[in-house]
Amino acid sequence: MTPRIIPGSDRLTVFVPHASKTYGLTEERIAGLVDGMDSVIQAAYHIVMTERYAYPIYPDSYGIELERYIGRDISYLAATIEDTLRDALTQDDRILDVAVRSVEKGDAPDGALVTFELITSLGRMEMGVSVRV
Repeated sequence: MTPRIIPGSDRLTVFVPHASKTYGLTEERIAGLVDGMDSVIQAAYHIVMTERYAYPIYPDSYGIELERYIGRDISYLAATIEDTLRDALTQDDRILDVAVRSVEKGDAPDGALVTFELITSLGRMEMGVSVRV
């Protein structure tokens, strides 16, 4: 890892990337180790499943703000969800961008399904998240 000077600054800054190898987690237990794209997918899953500011164990930059969509119209969700996802997911330096593919009414009367592409340093992956509206 090479230290860099940030333009417009006289400070030497060392950028530390997120670890790639991590524990493999299932719904019920730890199942070995995962690396590469599997670890990015796991990180993205945990970010979109964690409401930002809800748990004091996490820093304020971790998680996503989905509760703000409760009681809102699906058109508001469609207009703003890409920025919400991008803000949450690009906190992980392996995730470069997010592109929303669709926003559809879900099976539940107050639900919507958002399908998006996760653009990472290791490739692309399609994911989805359910949002209460």
